[in-house]
Amino acid sequence: MNEYSDFDEFFKHDFAQLVGFLCKAGFDLETAKDAAADAMVQALERWSSLDHPRAWVRKAAPRIARAQLQRTEEGVRRAVKGDWSQPLDRETERLISFLEETAWVASLVNQLPTRQRDVIVWALDGFSPTQIADHLGLSTVTVRSNLRHARKRLERLYGQQRPAQDLTEGGNSD
Repeated sequence: MNEYSDFDEFFKHDFAQLVGFLCKAGFDLETAKDAAADAMVQALERWSSLDHPRAWVRKAAPRIARAQLQRTEEGVRRAVKGDWSQPLDRETERLISFLEETAWVASLVNQLPTRQRDVIVWALDGFSPTQIADHLGLSTVTVRSNLRHARKRLERLYGQQRPAQDLTEGGNSD
C-alpha cells in the first residue's frame, strides 16, 4: 500500500504538483493539465496495486503528454492542409501571452541533454536522488552526476540569458 489513505487525498495533494512537473519538463500548460488528468485516471484504475503513486504518475504523464502532442500535431497538419483555420479566441491569446512570458525558463531546462532534463525535473518536484534513481532505473551515482551537470549548465545558461532579459525589462544586471 502507499502513503495516501485514499485516491482523493492523493489527487488533491498531487494534481497541481504533477501539472507543474510537466510544465518544468517543457510541456505547455494545457497539455500538462490534460496529461496530468489522464495519468490520474489511470492511477485510479490501478490504485490498489500502486506502491508509489507520485512516481507512477510522473512516469506515465510525460508519455501521455507526448502522445497528445503527436495527435495534436497531426490534427494541425490536417487542418492546415484542409484550410480549417479559425481566428484565436481571447483565452487562447492570453495563454499564448503567458507562455511567451515564461518560455525562457522552460527553454533553459529544454536545452539540457535528455537525461539531465529528466533528473532535474524530478528533483525540482521534490524527489531525492535515491528516489529518482529507483524510479528511472538508474544508479544513484548517475543521478547525482546528472544533477550536478544539469545545475552547472543551468547556471551558465541563466547567466548568458538573464542579463539580456534584465536590460529589456529596464532593470540592471548588477
